[in-house]
Formats: sequence, structure tokens, C-alpha cells
Amino acid sequence: MSTRTDLETCYHERVADGVAMLTLNRPDRGNGVVPEMARDILDALTTLEQDRSVRVLVLTGAGPQFCAGADLGEFQRYIAERLPIDHEPYNARVLWPVTQRLVGCRLPIIAAINGGATAGGLDLELACDMRIASTRARMGETYIKLGLNPGNGGTYFLPRLVGSGLAAELAFTGDILDAERALEIGLSTGWWSRISC
Repeated sequence: MSTRTDLETCYHERVADGVAMLTLNRPDRGNGVVPEMARDILDALTTLEQDRSVRVLVLTGAGPQFCAGADLGEFQRYIAERLPIDHEPYNARVLWPVTQRLVGCRLPIIAAINGGATAGGLDLELACDMRIASTRARMGETYIKLGLNPGNGGTYFLPRLVGSGLAAELAFTGDILDAERALEIGLSTGWWSRISC
């Protein structure tokens, strides 16, 4: 059943009738998002949406992480080299278009959170229609730990899922939640002890 299409930083494949899986594939960097990954995700979404035999999409990460958000090495390089020229924040250029595209996708998207999902990685998860976590999943709106305010849709989605008070607490503390706590507060819609992603 699996027909795999490899892109530079991710791949997609059929995993069941009508079901495609898009896997972020930079496990050595926590599946941190770089411009090439944003491009690949957007291209994959366009391809999968045009295929009418695909009825649902599962988004996951290769290796032990779902997505660590922006790749901090690339983020620092962008600040030093491109920000003075482009005058556009890294997240606005790289992650924001991806979260917006996930929200607007015609396919229902299920985030299969197989490990850490922090900062922009959490925002990618929040932009999906459903979020199902493995027991090793860890989630947090950790921008505050870098001295940043949450971006990429997190401040929009998070209060709608967990309420404004808890969303503020998560954003202000940067606390990391395990899968059980994420389910308790409504951050995920289910969890299981084994994940096949």
C-alpha cells in the first residue's frame, strides 16, 4: 500500500486506503523547521490535496521528536544575515505560512505526536484538526524560555482548546506537559502506549 515520495526534509506515503502520512524528516535536528522544510510541507499539502483518493492526512515526525519548532541554528543565522535586509521575523517567513496552510487544508489532518512538540512544533500540532499523542509525547508552548512571545497561531488555537486561563499559564511558564496531562486538559484528543509512526 505504501508509495513513498521523498522530499528534501520530509516524505509522504500512503499508509491505508484513503490515508496519507506526512513525516517531518530531520530527526537529527528534532525535526526543527527550516525554510526548506516549510517549502516541502507546503508542496506536499498541495500534492496530497489534489489527489482525490486521499481522504485524511496524518502529520508526524521521524525519530523521537514530533517537531521542536524552528531550527534554532537556522533561526540565529537568519537573525544575523537576513533580518537586517528582509525586516521580517523568521517565524513569519517560515512557520506562519505552514500553520495557515494546515488550517486551510481540505483534508482532515491528524497530528500523531510521537515525541516532543514545543514552541512552533506545538503550533503545527495545534493547527491540525485532531491531536493524538503517544505516551512518550511532551508538549509545551516554550517560546518564553527563549524570551519570545508565542507565535504561529499558538495564541489563537491554544485558548480555544484549553481555555484562556490555562493557555496563559502554559505560555507564561513554558511548562512541558506529558501525554496524560495533555489529554486531561484537551490539548490532545487521545493517546496510546504504542505508536507506529
